[in-house]
Amino acid sequence: MPGSELKAGARKLIFENSPRIFVISLIYIILITVVSWLSIRLPGNINEQDILNRIASGEVLGLGIIYTNFRPIGIVLAVFLLLIQPILDIGFASYCLKINRGHDAEFKDILNGFQIVIKTISLFVTIVALVLFWSLLLIIPGIV
Repeated sequence: MPGSELKAGARKLIFENSPRIFVISLIYIILITVVSWLSIRLPGNINEQDILNRIASGEVLGLGIIYTNFRPIGIVLAVFLLLIQPILDIGFASYCLKINRGHDAEFKDILNGFQIVIKTISLFVTIVALVLFWSLLLIIPGIV
């Protein structure tokens, strides 16, 4: 299919599903932003302003600052928030696929990722592991 036909089809789908698709996209963006903001503001997390104040006062920073400022609840919340984002991504992707395939998509479709939590999390862990290991194949030979 030529690009112009794909664009025309996409415009038609957006026009047919207009304001709903924009509202759902906005809700998705707000959810992802809130999850990201919460992961930065965890209890016991070190913020950049605290680090800059310590450097300005002449304090030498080391690994000890990490161990003294993190609390177990912060780590549990960080892992929880880290796993919520791919689940929301899968839900939004399924919503977009339903619209693309011509099915009737609703707001609850954005939460479809919660129906396949184990598959979503295992896929996320696999992707992170593969990217990490392939990155090491670039970094280690560069050092050698």
